Amino acid sequence: MPLLSIGGYGEINYQALVADKGSKNDNADLERLVLYFGYKFNDSIILNSEIEFEHSSTSKSGSVSAEMMALNFLIDPLFNVRAGLMLAPMGGVNLIHEPPFYFGNNRPEVERRIIPSTWRNIGGGFLERSPLM
Repeated sequence: MPLLSIGGYGEINYQALVADKGSKNDNADLERLVLYFGYKFNDSIILNSEIEFEHSSTSKSGSVSAEMMALNFLIDPLFNVRAGLMLAPMGGVNLIHEPPFYFGNNRPEVERRIIPSTWRNIGGGFLERSPLM
């Protein structure tokens, strides 16, 4: 039976610098808004996708991009296939980069400056079925 799933998350940061006592250095930023769309074509084929909006506006150095879009072909609990635009399993935050999964107000410095925390690429692979598929 076909089934549509819609979800998402967002991250807003506000900085009120104590030393400036309300000057123009205080700021707020809609870091990202990620919209999830999934579609279960049948019991064997599932589409998962995420569209990411960063920094509120593309006119102010923001961006819109497909963060992830992949088809899962569920063949057997021990052997399945995934193909599409996928997150690379690199670094401590890349696969679980949503705000509830890391400590602090910002993503860790290494994943913000050295290893992109949403590093992705076109590819395919084999995997075991996870409960989240």
